[in-house]
Order: sequence, then structure tokens, then C-alpha cells
Amino acid sequence: AAALEWARKAAEPVPADVGMQAHLANAHMQIGDLDAARAVATQGLVLNPRAAQLLRLLSIVEQRGGNDAAALEWAHKAAEAAPDDAGMQAHLANAHMQIGDLDAARAVATQGLALNPRAAQLLRLLSIVEQRGGNDAAALEWARKAAEAAPADAGIGAHLANLYLQRGDLVAARA
Repeated sequence: AAALEWARKAAEPVPADVGMQAHLANAHMQIGDLDAARAVATQGLVLNPRAAQLLRLLSIVEQRGGNDAAALEWAHKAAEAAPDDAGMQAHLANAHMQIGDLDAARAVATQGLALNPRAAQLLRLLSIVEQRGGNDAAALEWARKAAEAAPADAGIGAHLANLYLQRGDLVAARA
């Protein structure tokens, strides 16, 4: 409650500051008040209609609320608002995966890689898409590329190790 009050006080004098509005909306989301998070983000969009950060936040709010169709719609808007942002493209691809549309997730991630060829989050996402689609060899290849792009990323390292373990390659998993 105290963190929410501090976030509210920080955001109040600067309603056009996208970062402050996103912080306040996130604070609401953290305590489970999705309606308040949605209201803050929507209000922020009135002043900044193409604020990708707020558009993505609305996607997350809808996803947490169980409205996958609305989450996907907001994710599309966020990706359109920031087409060069690999994180926004990854969010959109994840939204497609959430509803089981692996082809769309693959297409979004591939398009994002055309703009950001070393975007580790997109490379890992392609690995996950291929893994879910049953293409283990391609999943492993994408995971290797992700690990090369971000060797210090523990999540990517764990993902790669997990793929090796699934193949029974304990030596590679430990490396």
C-alpha cells in the first residue's frame, strides 16, 4: 500500500510522463487491481496515444485478466507503435503463443529479427516456438544462437541446458 501511495504521488504532478504512469499502473497491477492499472494506462494514452510502454502494459493487464483476445490486440498496437523495439516484438510473439498460434508467433519473431538480428529474446522465443511445435533440432539451434547473442543471460542459458537435458546430452547441459 505504501509503494502504491508513493507511485501515485510521483505520477500525479507529471501526467504526461509515460514512465511514471507505467510505474503507477504496474503498482496497481502488483496488488491485483487490474481495473485501476487499466484506468491509469488508458489515461496515460490520452496524452501519449502511441506510448508503446503503456500499450504493452494494457496487453499485460488483459492477459492477467484472462482476456487473451484483448491482450493480443493491445500487443499488436504496442508493436506497431515501436516496430524497431525487439522487446515489443517479443511481447507480441508471446501473445500469439499464449493463444496457441505458433505460426503467427514465429512470423512476428522472424520479422523482429530482420530488424534486430542479435535480439536474444527473439532468438529464445523462436526456440520456444519450435520446441512447442515439436521441432527439437530447430529449437536447439535457436537456443544456441540466443546463448551466443547473450552469453550472460541466465534464463537463456537455463533454456539451452534444458534442451540438452531433454536430448540426454548431460555433457553439453553442464557446459
